[in-house]
Amino acid sequence: MKVTLIKRHFDSIHLKKLHEATSEAQTGNVLAIVMEEGIAHIFLVSKSTSKLKAKIDKHISKKKAFGEK
Repeated sequence: MKVTLIKRHFDSIHLKKLHEATSEAQTGNVLAIVMEEGIAHIFLVSKSTSKLKAKIDKHISKKKAFGEK
């Protein structure tokens, strides 16, 4: 989602943090996968942000969920 932030004056510390948070070259430090039954979210987590990279939905029938054939 694109966000526009308007402020008349930013000090140098805040400008540096904004630049780091929005830098395209910034690489993630951790890949996190959050799972529930039938859904998984994959996040790239860096020093200043976390970004949803993928959402995986899979219908799981009750028989497969409980290991029945």
